[in-house]
Amino acid sequence: MMFLKQQQSAQKQRGVATLMISLILLFSITMMTLYAAQNTVIETQIAANDYRSKLAYEAAQAGLEAAITELQTVANRTLLADGNEVSDADGFIDSNKLIQPSVVLSNNASYHISYSNPIQHDTQLIVITATGQSDDNSSTKTISQTIQLLPLAMNVPSEGLITGGNVTLPKLRQANNSEAISTTKTTLETSLPASEPDCKNSRITLSAQNRSTSPESLFNSTFKMSKTELKEMATKIACSHCSAGYFIDTAGGIAWFEGDIRIAGNGVLGTAGKPILMVVDGDLTMAGNAVYNGLIYTSGNFHTDGGAATINGAMVVEGDFLANEVLCIHYKPAILNNVGKAVGPVARVAGGWRDF
Repeated sequence: MMFLKQQQSAQKQRGVATLMISLILLFSITMMTLYAAQNTVIETQIAANDYRSKLAYEAAQAGLEAAITELQTVANRTLLADGNEVSDADGFIDSNKLIQPSVVLSNNASYHISYSNPIQHDTQLIVITATGQSDDNSSTKTISQTIQLLPLAMNVPSEGLITGGNVTLPKLRQANNSEAISTTKTTLETSLPASEPDCKNSRITLSAQNRSTSPESLFNSTFKMSKTELKEMATKIACSHCSAGYFIDTAGGIAWFEGDIRIAGNGVLGTAGKPILMVVDGDLTMAGNAVYNGLIYTSGNFHTDGGAATINGAMVVEGDFLANEVLCIHYKPAILNNVGKAVGPVARVAGGWRDF
């Protein structure tokens, strides 16, 4: 009887031990399941955060690339020009006046662009800052790149007028001045009325050594690029009978005219610091009393048609040059050296990229 009771007690103890072990195993499995579930949730959140962080970064990078691409076109640089968004008071780009683009991409991420100039009164060096946001705005990434506006690749003309064709100046007299006239240069002066005192000392300088048997080669000797490349950088002016005032705002840039054109009217185009480069892919007729600061290039013929225009800089004509009326060409190397300073390509400054 005693043996039977002991056996029953041992069985009860084994049952309790089994139950405890089962409960412990169940608790352990439950905790491991909860831990695995929590770990999965955390990993999912990490993956989602990483995905949205990458979305924000890629959006910022897209904004940066878009801004650099936009600034490759000269016409898009007007917002950064002195006298507009660069305050006269402090010489820095005024972000409050800039229209800073915010763009939503196809994946619903977005970017915002801002500009600044680290050197006072100098917009040749620009810092582009792009801020990207993920599709749900939970992640933000900001990157910046310092860029420099390079000068246009060109050779500064050595004379006031270089032509590949014939030169006809009906009203001419030999200039009487104290400057020595070399054997390779003929210095001529148009006969000017007394009402044009500013032009009396103007000279049209011809260089025999710059006459070309192949007029189209003048473009290659003037610009270190093809016409197609230069045209892509220019502001296209679509007119055949143009008013000078129509493209006054292209100071410091390139105005490209396709075909034969006639430009008339008054006004001052370009400045000494930001001269204009006018390229006419055709014949050019000039009328009126406008003042052109910079370089005028035409692939065809040139002639005047009334008025007394003034060119401070130089003119290059592939074809024939005919000045029936008063035309003042003041050869200004200092102005020509500034041609193309703000119209060249955009280059990234080494070490100018920042991720923050």
